[in-house]
Amino acid sequence: MGEPSHRGIMQKVVFTVSALVDVKSKQRVMEAVADIHGVDTIAADFEGTEDNHHRRQSLYPTDVV
Repeated sequence: MGEPSHRGIMQKVVFTVSALVDVKSKQRVMEAVADIHGVDTIAADFEGTEDNHHRRQSLYPTDVV
């Protein structure tokens, strides 16, 4: 018996990644997801990530020394 064929069956997987504030981080996440076996299409919604970053900054103020 061979491997079971799952062609034609589409499933949706949602990855939630917080603290994406720069382009390099977003690119790394997209590359990691693209390397997952069986992923045919990727859709990303980065809307609101900068707003969340600013919200965290106001809740947890930090100083760079």
